[in-house]
Amino acid sequence: MFPSTLKILPISRLNCETIDGAKWSGHLNSLQQLVFANCPSLRCLPDSGLPSSTNPCMCPLLEKRCQRETGEDWPKIARIKHIDINFGTI
Repeated sequence: MFPSTLKILPISRLNCETIDGAKWSGHLNSLQQLVFANCPSLRCLPDSGLPSSTNPCMCPLLEKRCQRETGEDWPKIARIKHIDINFGTI
């Protein structure tokens, strides 16, 4: 699927509502950064399998879920220093 040494994985134009992080994260032990870009159908981030640096960018349905301290997905990304959703930093 992906090389086990992969460090950065940009995912762009993904046309699905959810991602099962547990299914693919076990194969990406070296993954340090995960970027979701221009994924207009993505409604939520996976419960598990997110690396320490995950950035959802230009994913309008995630904007509310990733709101600082109040969004349902905020705990999944709170440790990330720079978060950019729809070209706006939160």
